Amino acid sequence: MDDDGSGDYTTIALAIVEGSVGDSILITGGADQIHTEDGIVINKNLNFKGEGQSITILQGAAAYAAADDGILSFAVGIQASVRDMTIWRGNAISTGSAAVDLGGGVYINANSATDIRFDRVFIVDNRTDEDGGGVAIMGGDGTVGFYDCVIGNPHIIKYSD
Repeated sequence: MDDDGSGDYTTIALAIVEGSVGDSILITGGADQIHTEDGIVINKNLNFKGEGQSITILQGAAAYAAADDGILSFAVGIQASVRDMTIWRGNAISTGSAAVDLGGGVYINANSATDIRFDRVFIVDNRTDEDGGGVAIMGGDGTVGFYDCVIGNPHIIKYSD
């Protein structure tokens, strides 16, 4: 998946639509190693793999607070993994396409079936109208794990059940 046209898909959203449950989506960011996309709704059990935190940059916009939405939004009950990338410059605002003002970088709507794992992911420089600029996890059940990750700036995590 490259936004410069050299991959199978130019957007992550299209790769999700075309993908099958259990597929892995490789995000390379193209020649400049930066992929710009926001409002990505993950509604299938998929795996997302970058080429390293300093190599694959998934950004909501080219400038801080310029995106129209958060970056990754996981639907209820998703089982997925996100590995080896940086997620930054998401902007979860109530007027965005998802109309969710939580989780500028990552928003997770969790229930007992939710199982999401993040490995070697930097989630930084995201913002929101509310809390959870980096990550917002809503719902009281499920498993969400962060391993060798950095989350921060300005708000770190919001959790609510």
